[in-house]
Amino acid sequence: MKLFAALLLVVGMLFVATPAEAAKCSGGQYQRQVGSYLMKDRRFGTTNNDCVQTAGEKAAIKKWQAYNAITADGVAGPRSYKLAVWLSEAFTYAGSCSASSKTVCVDLTHQVAFIKQGTRFLNGPWPIRSGARWSDGTGGPTPVGLYKVTHKKQKTKSIDFGAYMYYWQGFQGCGPTNCSVGLHQATTPMYDPSVPGSHGCVNLLPTGARDLWNSTTVGTYVRTYGTKTGRKYV
Repeated sequence: MKLFAALLLVVGMLFVATPAEAAKCSGGQYQRQVGSYLMKDRRFGTTNNDCVQTAGEKAAIKKWQAYNAITADGVAGPRSYKLAVWLSEAFTYAGSCSASSKTVCVDLTHQVAFIKQGTRFLNGPWPIRSGARWSDGTGGPTPVGLYKVTHKKQKTKSIDFGAYMYYWQGFQGCGPTNCSVGLHQATTPMYDPSVPGSHGCVNLLPTGARDLWNSTTVGTYVRTYGTKTGRKYV
């Protein structure tokens, strides 16, 4: 736990802007830091890590913000910075997910998911919300192990809780028609700090759940690993 906290502190220090930098950045207080992150996550457009924001960079940041359900204004403020630090952990700790074949990697420690094969990122990363024990005694941690996507449905009903789930990909506790645990769109706001976690599944934002669903087939590997140490939100 102390080592993990120290690593997070180092990651945070690498992203910190000096007061002078923050004052001169045309794209917001954390323009350099968010730009640095998006230089690794190239799904949203081309950015750099200087303080002069071009129209193209602003469009890329807006697209990334909208995709991740935060205010999409192209301004790299505190929430954008916090999200960039969070998602950067997928790249920092990607080596923890062994993936000789195409694999959905679910990092429970850092609360991120991505798809990789070998050392190559194929899609992601996405913020996730994994399982936790609720105050009413329901729920529990997301199981750890190597599984396969067994059932895929764009909409299905939870076996245990009766809620509808979108972009469902069941991978654990599976029967002939469904599974107990899977990846799916969150049924409550992802960043709500009052929600301790899912009831065992891996929750994603609507955009992430959709893109992940479109990137797999029945039989794609799912590797869940690590230990959830608390809630993450922006």
